[in-house]
Amino acid sequence: MSEIVCILPGGYIQNGCVYNDVELKPIMGREEELIAEMEEEGVASITTALLANCIKRLGPLSPVSSDVVRGMIIGDRNYLMTKLCQTTFGDEIEATLICPECSKKMEIDFSLSQIEVKEKRQGSKIFTMELSSFVAFQDEEGVRHRNLEFRLPNGGDIEAIDGKSDEDEAVTELLLRCIMKVGNMKMDEKIAGSLGAPARKEIEEKMSELAPEVELDLDLECPECQHSFTVPFNIGSFFLKKFKINLQQLYTQVHFLAFNYHWSEKEIMEMTRKKRLMYVEILEGEIKRINES
Repeated sequence: MSEIVCILPGGYIQNGCVYNDVELKPIMGREEELIAEMEEEGVASITTALLANCIKRLGPLSPVSSDVVRGMIIGDRNYLMTKLCQTTFGDEIEATLICPECSKKMEIDFSLSQIEVKEKRQGSKIFTMELSSFVAFQDEEGVRHRNLEFRLPNGGDIEAIDGKSDEDEAVTELLLRCIMKVGNMKMDEKIAGSLGAPARKEIEEKMSELAPEVELDLDLECPECQHSFTVPFNIGSFFLKKFKINLQQLYTQVHFLAFNYHWSEKEIMEMTRKKRLMYVEILEGEIKRINES
């Protein structure tokens, strides 16, 4: 088992210390089992559970709890998911998309090395900004409050809004969770609901300016209708779709290898997916050869 050591583009802050170095272990059968068991849950929750299983060390923190993973900012979580994806499937990726114009399936391929990582080293959990006067929150006395105290969205925030169909409701919830103060007032539902689209846009732009980004926009053309469009690559959703396996498939593979090689369940489940499937393929080929001879 080969661990991966990588440096977060942002950093996890605890008790005033910033931790950037992470040691990851590859995904094995136990993590596939976990993904299958959480199939009905949101991408953010599965990402939290998966990273909590695969992060061996974050700075001096070991083991790394789910609460720590929830507290990691989005760019860092996406970066770690990209690394897990690379070690599991390699750098070259093939995927199937639906053309938004003609609804036909189209096959695409790209390299994970194309993903742009914008580092934004974190020095503090709390940030401040000043809204434009015309978008600032206006209280009942007509006073406009422009100063905000906030933190960047983390995994726990995304878990909280994951699955909300109403975008405005989701953004309001995110503002409630991430903004601590507006002027000298504690953030509440009334203030969050009063911040209109222009204010929310300024807040989003400021957060984007401060947060590390791990992104890839795929410029595509449909081979059927020649429609050109751009698709943002969502590493979490893609990874979990690529890794989709039901428990019956997994346990059938474990049984097949255990029955023929007399390996224990523990030994098989501690293999990487690639190694396990390699043995399944070899064994199927050998059984076919024997039956045909």
